[in-house]
Amino acid sequence: MLKLKQDKFDEALVKHKKILGALKSFTEIDYKHNEELVGKLMALERTGRELSLAYSHFQCEKCKTKDKLQFHHLIMREVKFYTDFYRYESQRKYWANILILCSKCHYEAHTSIAQFPKHKPNLNLYIQPELIEKVKRKFFIEEK
Repeated sequence: MLKLKQDKFDEALVKHKKILGALKSFTEIDYKHNEELVGKLMALERTGRELSLAYSHFQCEKCKTKDKLQFHHLIMREVKFYTDFYRYESQRKYWANILILCSKCHYEAHTSIAQFPKHKPNLNLYIQPELIEKVKRKFFIEEK
């Protein structure tokens, strides 16, 4: 049985929040030419995904299956047109905004929730076993 190493989770959460705070210093929206900002955004996305995967214990947060898992953002991409760069990026990539859903529940989330405009999930992109194993080693211990 896997047990969460709470101290490691908390440590990663503090790091995640520090990266988030560092984004405030950037005002440049055209981030494609700013390597430091791109690096911070990628780190924020990576740590957010790892934290949400650990939080879910590697199972769909709705039906509890462990098959065909995917990341689902509660704040959709289309929101970026209604807010500023920092607010969008920081909230979208924050770990609590990322749900772990199986492809079936992910599809249901996109088709049953009233969204404007409709957004189709890519149901062919699954969380890779290598990432799951990495997160297990980082945040969990095996208990008997």
